[in-house]
Amino acid sequence: MFYHYTTLEGLKGIIQDRIFFATQAPFLNDESEVRHTFDLLRDILNKKMIIQEMSSKRSGSYEPFRGQVLTSLVNVFSNPHALINPVKSYICSFTRNGNLLSQWRAYGGNNGSISIGFDEEQLKKFCKEQGMSIFECVYEHEKKRVSINEQVEKFLQESYLKNGGSFDQELLEQKFEQLTMEIFHKSLFFKHHSFHEEKEHRIVCHQKLAESEAYGIKFRTGDIGLIPYVCLPILQKLPIGNIYIGPNKNSHLIKIAVDELLEKEELKIFGEIISSDIPYRT
Repeated sequence: MFYHYTTLEGLKGIIQDRIFFATQAPFLNDESEVRHTFDLLRDILNKKMIIQEMSSKRSGSYEPFRGQVLTSLVNVFSNPHALINPVKSYICSFTRNGNLLSQWRAYGGNNGSISIGFDEEQLKKFCKEQGMSIFECVYEHEKKRVSINEQVEKFLQESYLKNGGSFDQELLEQKFEQLTMEIFHKSLFFKHHSFHEEKEHRIVCHQKLAESEAYGIKFRTGDIGLIPYVCLPILQKLPIGNIYIGPNKNSHLIKIAVDELLEKEELKIFGEIISSDIPYRT
């Protein structure tokens, strides 16, 4: 089962409106995810530069070209603050564990928190029918390094062929934009290994679908100002499985209220409403 964590206020909106919010990628809460991915990229590029300097005396036109392009890449990605996320996909997060202390801490607040569960296969089917994607986040360090390294090597080889072996900065800048976009896309699913217990999966509503008449971009206010989002009609298509109530001294009252809210909104669940047994003080 896939679970979505939210506050009690968030639950109220989800139940009454039958929708989930998917937030535009650059406006997600944790900017460190993007920094983490680009830190890996910079480390890979720097190591490639060291190897390149050792092999620069090899004959042929590819090695000098490779060295020039690597130098340009290091310069482009040397300043993490100069990178503006161009990805306009919209993200809604789920996890396989509906009763995680770290998630209760993140979403708890003083008024309580909830996780809402859906059947995994039904949710994947919903995404496919709606034209959306669902991806599992990658936590293993080596898998992330291999993926980024393959992307960089592909970029180097394609740039060499496209430029006919000659270094052309203007042509390369077009390829730089493409590489930057691809790395940002990876950052949507690359998370630090310390968060591996979350086993997070992310529903992605891509820009073209988000801007279509079927969805349409909306805005809400938050700590960083206006936040673009789209509404995912998950509850209009799928039944709820389990609902977990986060650690709270009033969890028995919250359980009663949640049950009454579901009854009032004529929304049945095929699972249970469960109070977390984790001893955490909100």
